[in-house]
Amino acid sequence: MQQSQSDVRRAGGRQMKKSSVSQPRKRLLERMQRVGHGRINNLLLRGHEPQWSPPPEVIRRVAIEKRRVTHSKGQQADFQLKDHVATLFEDFDHSPDGASYSIAIEDGLPAHFDVKEPDSD
Repeated sequence: MQQSQSDVRRAGGRQMKKSSVSQPRKRLLERMQRVGHGRINNLLLRGHEPQWSPPPEVIRRVAIEKRRVTHSKGQQADFQLKDHVATLFEDFDHSPDGASYSIAIEDGLPAHFDVKEPDSD
């Protein structure tokens, strides 16, 4: 089964995989998968990497009419990252130290995010 460019972002000409990202980004990826639906607020960046101290605020949204879908990829050691995740990580690469992210999560993936950048004056 061939994957389209919309399914997988290419980093430097190769497909981005879970094994190719830093430990803080793997931790974020796994946390988003566990949350499933909700938000991660006040996630700080230092050196383009998510920081877990101070801990971000994690809010899980529960829809009573929907059954929670578990992601089998969460248990896999390695897999190709979806375009949504690659887009978030690429934004990390261009954000200044001290940027604070608020990430909306749908089906274990970032759906959209807001970035509060530090005052540069």
